[in-house]
Amino acid sequence: MSGNVQEEQVITSFSSIKEAQDVEAAPAPKPARPFTVAIISSIGYCAIIGCLIRIGSDYLFGQTLGKIEDSNTVVLVSTVANIIGSVIIGLLFYENKPSSSLYTGLATGMCGSITTYSKYNQQISMLFLGRSGSGGVPQVTALVAIVVGMLAFSASYHLGKDSSIIRDNIRFAKSSGSLQTRLSFLILAVFVILFSVLLGVFFETDEKLAKVCLAALFAPFGANLRYFLGKKVPKFSTKSFPALNLLPTGTLAANFLGSLLLALIHVLDKNLTQTCDRWIVVYALQTGFLACLTTVSTFMSEINGLRLKNVKAAYLYAGTTLVLCISIACLINGVGLAYGDSKIVANCSF
Repeated sequence: MSGNVQEEQVITSFSSIKEAQDVEAAPAPKPARPFTVAIISSIGYCAIIGCLIRIGSDYLFGQTLGKIEDSNTVVLVSTVANIIGSVIIGLLFYENKPSSSLYTGLATGMCGSITTYSKYNQQISMLFLGRSGSGGVPQVTALVAIVVGMLAFSASYHLGKDSSIIRDNIRFAKSSGSLQTRLSFLILAVFVILFSVLLGVFFETDEKLAKVCLAALFAPFGANLRYFLGKKVPKFSTKSFPALNLLPTGTLAANFLGSLLLALIHVLDKNLTQTCDRWIVVYALQTGFLACLTTVSTFMSEINGLRLKNVKAAYLYAGTTLVLCISIACLINGVGLAYGDSKIVANCSF
């Protein structure tokens, strides 16, 4: 009897060892690929949606609904759009972010394109340079606009994040299947064909609608470039200042690059003879490509994420972004506009 018990114990121990070996031998799950057709397509069509929401918001709150937004005041153009995008990115907050293409499209594509850092930065730089037409002391207006904007965007993000009842009812797939890949690509293709046809129809008849269509077509390129920079730009690595290693260098690079290019295009546009056709292209580059390349929503999400890890890193990230982007825009605009004179062509319906 005792021999049978010992034999069973030996068999059990060998079984345990075999199971442990099988677990160790099991291949580790492959990490989700960051660049797939589904993800790129989802970011693309969501960026078009986000870009159109921002354009509509700028029109409503800058021109029709009481003219709340103005480049000469502390409530800058696209402030409401930045608030909307920050609320939605907060609403989409998860401790463990889903890797599905739909979630990436909504967070990176749509929210990142509803909001724009480069446009906000350009207006701030023009205030600092005294070229905005603002009454009083424009530099003071610029400082107040920075404070008001950062507080409003951060509060909007937390408003969305705190809406847990809504967020907990949203479910995303863990990965993107073949059906989701085909669907994402199909939606993007339909959008591209639609706005390409509309661009051809409106290019000679309605410049306002033509520039919106071209901006929508440029939006996917800006948003996907931002996503690429977020994945590929290496982080800082220094032992002397550990807080620097926590900075999200991808978004920092995207916002800096977008702010630089927007200021450069603005200067070139003011220094060259303007035509209606070139006006459409410049607007599309600024509002479509560069506005979608930069983001306020992700910026706010990352700042608040850093606050939970290292408060010093959060303020360092916010300060570094503001100082670098505003400085480069002021430098380019200050030097470039000092030697340029805008030559506006009549008969453009802008």
